[in-house]
Amino acid sequence: MTKRTRSVCWDHFKKEEYAVCLVGSCTAKVKHCGNTSNLMKHLSSCHIEEHKKCVEEQDKNKKKKVSPSTSTQITLAESLSSTRKYPKESAKCKKLDDALVEMITTDMQPLSIVQDSGFKKYTSLLDPRYELPSRRTITRTMLPKKYTDIKKMLQEKLKKLTNIALTTDIWSSRQELTRIVNDWGSPEISCCVTDNASNMNCGIELTGWNHLPCFAYTLNLVVQDSLGAEPGLSVIKEKCKAIVAHFHRSTKSSEKLRSTQQQLNMPELKLIQDVVTRWNSTYLMFERILSQHEAVTTTLCLLGKAAMCISTEEKESISEALVLLKPFLQATEEISGDKYISISIIIPLTKMLLKATSNGPNVPLRPLLVQELMRRFSQVEQRYTMAVSTLLDPRFKKLAFADSAAVDQAIRRLKSEVIDLMSAVPANDELRNDDDTESASAGPPPTEDSLWASFDRKVCQASSHRTDSTDSFIEVKRYFEAKVIARKDNPLLWWKENGHQFPHVMKVAKKYLAIPRSSVPSERLFSKAGELISQRRSQLKPKNVDMILFLNKNLPLFNV
Repeated sequence: MTKRTRSVCWDHFKKEEYAVCLVGSCTAKVKHCGNTSNLMKHLSSCHIEEHKKCVEEQDKNKKKKVSPSTSTQITLAESLSSTRKYPKESAKCKKLDDALVEMITTDMQPLSIVQDSGFKKYTSLLDPRYELPSRRTITRTMLPKKYTDIKKMLQEKLKKLTNIALTTDIWSSRQELTRIVNDWGSPEISCCVTDNASNMNCGIELTGWNHLPCFAYTLNLVVQDSLGAEPGLSVIKEKCKAIVAHFHRSTKSSEKLRSTQQQLNMPELKLIQDVVTRWNSTYLMFERILSQHEAVTTTLCLLGKAAMCISTEEKESISEALVLLKPFLQATEEISGDKYISISIIIPLTKMLLKATSNGPNVPLRPLLVQELMRRFSQVEQRYTMAVSTLLDPRFKKLAFADSAAVDQAIRRLKSEVIDLMSAVPANDELRNDDDTESASAGPPPTEDSLWASFDRKVCQASSHRTDSTDSFIEVKRYFEAKVIARKDNPLLWWKENGHQFPHVMKVAKKYLAIPRSSVPSERLFSKAGELISQRRSQLKPKNVDMILFLNKNLPLFNV
């Protein structure tokens, strides 16, 4: 029951058996009988100003009040509005559905997240009008639709290209590789980068595509083979692996190591285990053993395992090996990025690695590394695909080469490609307008009655006659005369800003600078597939795995 509001006229009376007036010196006693009618009459007859104020105040209070029926209707409407779900075809619902699919694919969340009670509660608090779709709806409707939409958008982008470069892993079937490319309506394949496995080499060779081995994979082989061929380091490597394995297996030993690190005021770092397929894990293992040598040695002695300790001589060997291997670590980290950076860096990088290794500590590992580098990379400058990509990188151009003959040969082929592009352009193409204007301005047209008429005609013909070979030579020459940019500058941005000066050379640059130097991105995709098919996602069908991986990689390319 609603509590009655106190009347404002009681501000002027004292409530007793008879209300006593408090206005001025008036002490009149007024009978109230549970209401204020008599009180208001007294004020209107004896205290006009106070009566007027009371009436005004009562009017204000009446305006503020809302009838019970109206109040109930508003509350009910608000209640219905807050609980009524968005229509499935509404723009708001579609926007939230898209955001849900994007979250699942971007963060590799299990599809069953929509069934989790905590996620349901969280979503309801964010927007109670949004009804989460079922897992069945996501897999049968929402995921395929998003996949189809993004695939169409990507295909439209591919239609605008003349060349693309690929990386692939696992797939070695010529038929399957060709089917996938045809399914996408792909333009011409400029190159395909894979690891050095024989089945991959054979499969790509059968397709007829230009093929390059993965630089990261080859560099891994250089270091692995060199370490394996150095007997002393091989023994030390196995000894370090045994130490790391011991601390990883034994909780007691790992706790003792942590306690020792605290006592020695050393950082509490865990030891790193070597991974067979990644040489840089060997480097990181050596580096951690070396930095924690005092703590590891002390702990092993306290545990009665002094025989496992790394000796002073072995520690020195590790230190020298790390000096030699550090440039290889830097190179590996740089080329293994997920930004599809071009093969243009391979020639200068191998040159710098060879120089750094040759100037390194004179230990048995050094000649082995030099030998492997020469064996696997001695012909990189002679491979046109690598050479032309380096030449067309405005950071390197001719500076990265040691073999001038290889440079000349690559430039000749580059000019040939430019000639082919020019030949495909009509003779009156706008690219030649400026040159034609210059030729036309060489002099006035000859007149027939002139003594020099026949000679002047020959001059005009010679001035207007420009071959594709001449034009290609001029454009390529102008490109190489342009200033070399800093190594850390973006070569693609340079071409975007300056390509109009060398339009045909730019087309060739786009073709070769798009080739990735590593197949690591495609290998990471398979790693993601392994992460995706975990215990909570083990029931995923292969087609759903494909769609999720596709969206994970390609959704960020489109602002949808």
